[in-house]
Amino acid sequence: MNDTKKTEAQKQLIKFRDQLHKLLMKYPEIRIAGNRDGDPIACVYSGDKFSCYEQIYLPTNGKQELIKH
Repeated sequence: MNDTKKTEAQKQLIKFRDQLHKLLMKYPEIRIAGNRDGDPIACVYSGDKFSCYEQIYLPTNGKQELIKH
């Protein structure tokens, strides 16, 4: 990695990655994926590798409204 200073956004992205990694280590049944439309989702699989029993949509930017299903 180069020695340039990181912006606050870059620092927060690294922090987010580390927190997400800890979450996935604690709950390995959680998967991060994309649906058929390319939207990012987090889901918990039911045992069948193609079906989720719990699925949430993830925001793609800060201006997007939180999608609740």
